[in-house]
Amino acid sequence: MILNASERFQVYLLPVIFLRCIKRAWQRFVADCKEVGWRRGVIWFLFHLWIWSLASLLAVASTLFNWTPPVSRCQIDNTWSFLNPDHPRLPYSGYYNVWKPSNPFEIVFSAGSLSFGVAKLIDVIWDVVVGRGGQTVLAFISYKVLTKYLTTEMATSAISIPTYRTIFLHREPSVWSTLMLIEDFIRHRALSSKPAMLWMITSLLFIISYPTLSSAMTSYSPQTSPYVQSYNGDYNQATSFHPILYVIRDGSRVNMTNDYAICLSPIYTYSDCSDANSDLSVVGSIVANYTKDHGFYRPANLTSVFNASKISSPVLNITTFYDRDTYMSITNAISQQFTSLRKLGWEQAFSNYSESMYTLGNVSEIYSGAYMQSNGNCVQNNSFKWGFSFILIFVFLCLMLIWTLGTFLLWLKAHLTLRLNKERVVCGETKAILQLADAIIRDLPTNDNIQHDMLTECQLNDYIRTRKRVGAIPEAIDLSWKEAKLSQEFRSLLKGSGKWWTLAYLLSVAAMITLPVYFKSISTGFYVPPLFLIGSGMIAAPLVGRSRSSRFLIVLLSLLSGGVFMLPGLFRLFLSPKWQATLKRFRAK
Repeated sequence: MILNASERFQVYLLPVIFLRCIKRAWQRFVADCKEVGWRRGVIWFLFHLWIWSLASLLAVASTLFNWTPPVSRCQIDNTWSFLNPDHPRLPYSGYYNVWKPSNPFEIVFSAGSLSFGVAKLIDVIWDVVVGRGGQTVLAFISYKVLTKYLTTEMATSAISIPTYRTIFLHREPSVWSTLMLIEDFIRHRALSSKPAMLWMITSLLFIISYPTLSSAMTSYSPQTSPYVQSYNGDYNQATSFHPILYVIRDGSRVNMTNDYAICLSPIYTYSDCSDANSDLSVVGSIVANYTKDHGFYRPANLTSVFNASKISSPVLNITTFYDRDTYMSITNAISQQFTSLRKLGWEQAFSNYSESMYTLGNVSEIYSGAYMQSNGNCVQNNSFKWGFSFILIFVFLCLMLIWTLGTFLLWLKAHLTLRLNKERVVCGETKAILQLADAIIRDLPTNDNIQHDMLTECQLNDYIRTRKRVGAIPEAIDLSWKEAKLSQEFRSLLKGSGKWWTLAYLLSVAAMITLPVYFKSISTGFYVPPLFLIGSGMIAAPLVGRSRSSRFLIVLLSLLSGGVFMLPGLFRLFLSPKWQATLKRFRAK
């Protein structure tokens, strides 16, 4: 667009100019979309979606190295834990080592309250759809890539008949065909490229083991509920035991009984331990305020005020017990009442979790934390949960990502080589049979005393095995310039704007994996849709756009759509305590 001299310096025309440029870019974009090969574009988009899905799952897994599941008396492995097994004076923190080497098959991520039939049905569907179905898809992709690569190899060098037969005729990988390929590689060096041959064997082994891996990383297990045996031998749910928060030892001085206990009910209100349903929150608040001023275990010779009544010296002897859940609940509900606990008996009151006290509602039956640990148990019920093993799913995702990248590189080399060879046709199963038969007949010894039709299967196989190198299938042609031209093709992909598109895409994938590692939380998952949209723009721009304006428009649309998705998450991030602390440290410098 050309501006005259009077328009060049008129700032108010800039929005008009920008809109005209956008309109022109849109017209070029629409024209490019009509010319693009949508089959090719859809394949690249699916490849991008697959890479992004693997990266997202690995990003989520990378935040779970120090994962703390919701605190429950029954651990993930269904063992009872009331006290910390490493530090008995402390409560069970809920921390679970997902890398626990003793049992890599432990189902860490599970959900549901299912019947046995439903849990079994889900497991069978997973094995059939994901296990066998996934193996079929991987085998199909691997077959297409390997046959394409072998076609390029046949144009330049000889390959062995066993390798040709295994790849072209055995469409479904098996243990036997893989062993044949390994034997051929060791004895005859079936391909000219050792890395390619090793990758073929590794890829086939992975595809064979795929259903086993997918089945091993999932399972179902019975649900458990925490129970504690009372003094009379009955088992009661752990939630029925109410933690004793306060005990007023000399309660008779304030019109209460001595050793008057105040519990915390499941709805976090104070209650008389003799009747867990009677709401005595007023008394509990009075005791909390009293201990805030006078502390625990310290009957000082001072006059004090309790519930607006003056009490002569000494102060009331009030005992409290360590219970993390109780303390955290009260701290959140009545935060102002516990600001002075640390200097008023905190260390003694909250130093030993095994001395915490609980009751079933009868004050005469007091249960200590040590008793709860010794007499608790996780009892199985009639429902089941279904889930995944962290170690196996992490290994599975890593193997899938490695297989994807390795197969893509092999395909890329074969694709560029075929383009140099003017798109040499990749033979199918029928043509492969004809070429294989022709190669075997051509390499058999020419002896009038030997009729090829009279040879047995064993004789033919023995002859093939004794040959160090079988003739090319088909005849090799002279392409000595192939390697140099192929290197030029690889370099051309990274020349000019291509390297910037590749770099931008790799940066978006790297950000996808590293951001949760930095924040150490999957709660920052707000960046997943924006980065996916930005990465999609980096893929679509060079594939669809034929001009700079249309490419610019594609990138602009991906950035704007990604920014819209990212705004709510960024707003929550800026208000998070960690970000506020970072800003405070930055301002202090």
